[in-house]
Amino acid sequence: MVQSDGTDMTSIADLSDSGHIRSHIALEFRFDEMAKAHELVETGRVRRKVTVLLD
Repeated sequence: MVQSDGTDMTSIADLSDSGHIRSHIALEFRFDEMAKAHELVETGRVRRKVTVLLD
């Protein structure tokens, strides 16, 4: 079983900020569209990440 800690998360954030790793986002949804995002993910047809924006 894998367990992460704050150090791991900080390292990943630093790699992302520096451009060494990237997350490939398929679609973005507003927070009030959370149900729609879940429905899409549940279809199993989404490649890449589905992101829900908090703003």
